[in-house]
Formats: sequence, C-alpha cells, structure tokens
Amino acid sequence: MLGFTRHARWIALSTLLATSPAGAADDAAIYALIDSLKPVAEAIAVDGNPADWGAIPAFPDPSGDAAGDPSRDITSVRVAPTANALYVLIQTASAPASADWAFWIRIDFMNEQFDDVELAINPSGADVLFHSPEEGCAQPPPDYCSLAWEHATLAIGSAVEVRIPYAELDAVLPPVMQGKLTGSGARPFVRVQPHTIDYPPPNYFYSEIDDGASVGSYRLVTTPYALDSALPAGGSPFTAVSDPLPGLWYIGQGSFTHGNHSGYWGYDLNKVDNALQIESPVGSTNLGDNFSFAQPILAPVAGTVSSVASANPDLPIGQYGNPNDANFLFLAIPGNVGLLFTHMKQGTIPFSQGNPVPAGAFVGRVGNSGYSGWPHLHFGAETIPAPNPNLGIPLGITNANVGLNPTANDPWRRTVASWGIREGYFVLPEPNADLLFVAGVAVLALLSQLRRVRGSSSARGWRAALHRRRVQP
Repeated sequence: MLGFTRHARWIALSTLLATSPAGAADDAAIYALIDSLKPVAEAIAVDGNPADWGAIPAFPDPSGDAAGDPSRDITSVRVAPTANALYVLIQTASAPASADWAFWIRIDFMNEQFDDVELAINPSGADVLFHSPEEGCAQPPPDYCSLAWEHATLAIGSAVEVRIPYAELDAVLPPVMQGKLTGSGARPFVRVQPHTIDYPPPNYFYSEIDDGASVGSYRLVTTPYALDSALPAGGSPFTAVSDPLPGLWYIGQGSFTHGNHSGYWGYDLNKVDNALQIESPVGSTNLGDNFSFAQPILAPVAGTVSSVASANPDLPIGQYGNPNDANFLFLAIPGNVGLLFTHMKQGTIPFSQGNPVPAGAFVGRVGNSGYSGWPHLHFGAETIPAPNPNLGIPLGITNANVGLNPTANDPWRRTVASWGIREGYFVLPEPNADLLFVAGVAVLALLSQLRRVRGSSSARGWRAALHRRRVQP
C-alpha cells in the first residue's frame, strides 16, 4: 500500500477495532498457545529465512512509509522469547538492507519505560548495545550507557533474523537491570520494536527511515506462570470498575514509578498506533494530531460529582501548565471511594458539583490541561475522606480484555473478570461498553433538558498529576 502514512495506519487500526469481534481467551487458552509455540521457537535456526517460524505470530507494518527505500521498509515483525534467548524476525518490502546500522531493535523487558535496551546491528563488525536504567543513565561521556557487543547472532537473507542471548546480555547490564531477563525476576512478557535508519559515510548523518510494529509476546517457556506483572506493594485488593474509555487503550504509566507517579497510585492511558506512537505525524505539536485528544470518557459506575473544573485551556503539546489548572472530574461512588479523571478537554464536562451521574454516561473528553505534556487520561482513586498524606488507592478494571499488542486480533489478549491495572498492557472495555456509551448519551440528553448544566470553580488541585513522557519514539 504505497503512500500508507502513519495517519492512515491509525485510521485502519481504528476501523479494525470497531469491526472485529472480541474473541479474547482465558488463561488456559494462553497457556495452550504458549505450549504449542515453545517447541517451534526452540527449533529456530538463525539463517535469515522465516520458514521455520511456523505459527509464531507475525505483526504487519504498513509498507510505503520508508522514504522510498523498500530495503528498510519494515512490513512484518515476529518475536520469540525463549528460556535462554530472544529471537527477532524482521521482514521488509524488498530484500533487506545489509548496510551497517540499518536495523535497530528496541527491547522492553522491565516495567517502566518503552525501551530498556537497544541493539544497533552492524553486519561488518561489533554491534552497539545501549542500555537505559529506569533511574537514569549514570555512565559519563563519551559512552552514555552504550558499549560494543558481539554476542548477537545475525543472518540477513530474505529477512533479518537475530538471536540475542540473555546470559551475555545480562552480564553487561548495570546491577539495577540484572536478573530481569530470566527466572523469577523476569516479567511475563517481552516487547520488541525494530526500526530502520540511514547512516551513510562519510558524514554519518542520522536519518530515521521506518518504525516497525511494536510486538509483545509472552515468554515461550514452561507453563503455567503468572501472565500479569506483579502489582506494587499494597496493590491488592483493589477497587475494580468498568473501563472508562471506549476502544483500545495503552497503560503508558502505572503507579509507583521512577517518573511522576512516584509514591502514589495513578494511571496514564494513551491511544497509540502499532508502533506505540501517540500522534501522526510523529512529533507533531498539534493537539488534533494526537490519537487520544478529544476521545470520550465514560462513567465506569454511577456516582455523584464531588468536585469538577472544566474551564481551563488545553495547552500545546510539550508545554506543561500549572498542576492546579487541570480540568478534572472527581466522582464519588459507593464504598466511600472517589474516582479522579484529570487533564480533560476544556468545556467538555457536562456535569456540575452535586449532579448525579449514571453508569456509562459521557462525562467529558480527553484533553491536555494542567501539568500534562501531551493528551492522555490520568485515572486515579482515593478514599473519602482521604488520609493525609494521600497516596490514592489501587484500581482495577472489571471484565477487562487485556492484551500485549495494539490490535483487535492480538493472540495474547484474554478476558480477566477483575484485573489490577498495570502499565505496559493494552485494555479493551467489556463487550457491552459501546451500548453503555449510547445509553449514557441518551440519559445525558434527557437530563440536560431537566437541569442547567453549569461549570464548577471548585478545582481539586491536590494532584492533577506530574508526568514525564511515557510512550516515546
């Protein structure tokens, strides 16, 4: 599909989500899939030929978006995290480029950021390995947390095929990152995203060519094992409610991170494309180019508006405002719990303080108000009254369709009756969420005829959320 832009990619993904059935599995079905793929992965020969990858899922990436270079135009990505090594298969629109540094692979195996290590592939010599501790890079220049690394096995044939051994990788990582690739310290899934660049001599000016699909996979090891990352201490029991957002959303930041959710319970939800980009074109500062901006938010449960602010402006992307200037809705629900929706779009909250809110009602749109560098929904909860200091309380989603990839047909997606929210996963609402949305809009229209909807000035500025960019290129 020549000329398939990132914006067109998002439209196609949205259409797929709107028309595809849920089809989510349960844990037993996921284990059965892992068991069936494990021997296939263990038999992979690194020869640049995809023939022995069998039924290991392939995730497509649109062609025609690589600046006219089909040899760097990624069209398909597969990953196979075995017990001892990570295998990656990258297919391109034509025979893949064999130039040094043409292919790079980002690998996410920890919990708090998009890429923990990145491998720059050099067919004629040593590869370069970059590592990114979540506490920040403490290595002084000129290395900046990078080193020459010669332990990956590479073959370039009809595809680019790479084997990355865990033991050799773990040995060169800083202590805070060690022990996370295998055994009890390993997260249940690995996410990989390849991308291509042009780095031609003699000047070696860097040009980004194509972002391939970001692909998550459960580890193809002996089952059963926990399919969800461990919650932070105190994360269970949690208050579970329906998903507040129609469609597919990525949990970009969870609670108690090294970022701006350090020390409290809170969650950032983003819409992304298949490469985990949050806007099209990539890097745009136009609010309308962000996939999350102006998306509808629904009341997960019936409640009463405790406080609300809706008059604050949405700021340009990258411009952080005052934390007290976020538009938000604080919804008191049964059980002496309040739900907080923050960074909402100016003028879109149709309720005032004291108004009852039906379950499934439209309560506003995702915006970029307050201390927020890009549009997303910050979702949190607290007890009423809140203790001092207030850390919030953990949240979960009922009847959650939880997956590892931003596709409606993700083979790793499963239904969980009550799922504690964790970052790095994708969630779809329960099957009847669209009906709830329609019903909520109808109820809202009726209520609007019976009362005057007013904006409230009682801004709840205790935590409009301090964030760092979590979904990054």
